[in-house]
Parts: sequence; structure tokens; C-alpha cells
Amino acid sequence: MIRPILIYGNPKLRESSVVISQFGYMGLDILIADMFETIKNADGVGLAASQIGLNIRLIIVNIEEENFKKAFINPDITFKSDNLVSEIENCLSLPNLAGPVERPDKIEIVYANGNLKYQKESFEGLKARVIQHEIDHLDGVLWIDHLGENRKLINEPLEYIKNMNVKVNYPIL
Repeated sequence: MIRPILIYGNPKLRESSVVISQFGYMGLDILIADMFETIKNADGVGLAASQIGLNIRLIIVNIEEENFKKAFINPDITFKSDNLVSEIENCLSLPNLAGPVERPDKIEIVYANGNLKYQKESFEGLKARVIQHEIDHLDGVLWIDHLGENRKLINEPLEYIKNMNVKVNYPIL
């Protein structure tokens, strides 16, 4: 089922998400499938549960050109490389807006799989960037928060988004 995506201005996007307990989350498999269907419909590469209004630590990543599709439960970044790379980012919660964000090019994370078994894994390049972007969502952080003083340059487009004056090919709230 395709879920509506919260857009900038919705206060739920600024909330910190809670850890999924060892007892799991009722309907987690269905939720993960819905999230993958939602980003496919929206032509996205990642989605955090908070972007569909669920305050839980769950992200999904689907980078088709790298044949990479994975769900991460309770992800936590344990290492970030010192090498920072600036790339243009966009976000389904900030439609029609993109800008440069500097992030470490390599990370290591600890996360649980669908069986709530924890593991550690390293990522680099686009995978690392998307994972960091989605984990930011779990902490109520948007890519625009990384702009510093340059954020004032996008105040007008942000108002359009906040007032839902945007055209997208996916359902929004």
C-alpha cells in the first residue's frame, strides 16, 4: 500500500523516533513492504518511517542502479570517515528542492534486520549518503538543516512547500 509522505512544515518530521523494542513492531513486514512500494511510486531512493508519520527507528533504502535494497531497523552510525564530500541532495518531504550537503563518504552502522538480530556493516558513496540522510530523519533533522547560513536562500520555496503549493506524483500530507 502506498503511504502518503509528510512534507516540510508537518511537525512530525521534527520529532525524534523511538527504538523498536526486542519484541518487535506489529505488522513490521507489511510496513516495510509498504515503504518500498511508497518510494518506488515516488521515484525515491530512501524513506524513513517518520516521513510517513510513524515515530519508529526504521529506514529503507532502494538504489536500483546499484542493485541495493535493504531495510534498517534501529540504525545507529558508529563511525564516520573524516573525508567529507559535498553532493546535491533532495528529499520526498521537501519536493522540488535540492541543495549541496556535505557528509562523510564512509560510515559504519549497527542495525537490526527483519528478525531483530543486530549486525554491523560499512557503507560508502551513495549508499552511505542515503543512509545518513534517512537516519537524520529519525532524529528530526532535514537536509536543509545542514545548509547553515545558506538556508536563508531557500526561505521562499520552503514557504511554498509548507503551504502545500507543490506538484508531485505521490500522495502528501
